[in-house]
Amino acid sequence: MKTIAILALASTAAVFAVGDATASVQGPDRKLSTDAQAQADANLNRKCHTTNDGYIQTLKAGMYTASKFHNCFRTSKQIFEYVNALEPNFAEKRSDFDHRQRQDYLR
Repeated sequence: MKTIAILALASTAAVFAVGDATASVQGPDRKLSTDAQAQADANLNRKCHTTNDGYIQTLKAGMYTASKFHNCFRTSKQIFEYVNALEPNFAEKRSDFDHRQRQDYLR
């Protein structure tokens, strides 16, 4: 009986592992892309970043959605930089939970 349960668990794990591997070679539209296509997309995005650089310095109250930040896909580092630049403008709108440490939310 235990053998059947172990085999079922192993086969389920294998199915999920294969599913994760195939998702990594598919784009968001679920179509397969070649390395050359992925590299071309990355190069296009890098060019967009260069063209739309300096978005932090141009932030103005009431005009955040018009920022050049939104013209490109951004890296997580750029997203955090943008959010950190916005934070002082909204200091008075913080919630009661802002006094908590980050680790309090991770419990």
